[in-house]
Amino acid sequence: MGLTTWKNAPEGRILKSDVTVAKNYLGETQIRRLERTVTGYFDYIEDLIERENT
Repeated sequence: MGLTTWKNAPEGRILKSDVTVAKNYLGETQIRRLERTVTGYFDYIEDLIERENT
């Protein structure tokens, strides 16, 4: 897995700011999977909060 996206791609130089963003290393399928995972986690936390408030 290597750097797939950067600010001045494809001809420009890779900057330090480009390599600090983890999503620059993910492919499209991996980004969708990450989004689903994060969404599921937030839904779970919201559910816990709602249970505490009822």
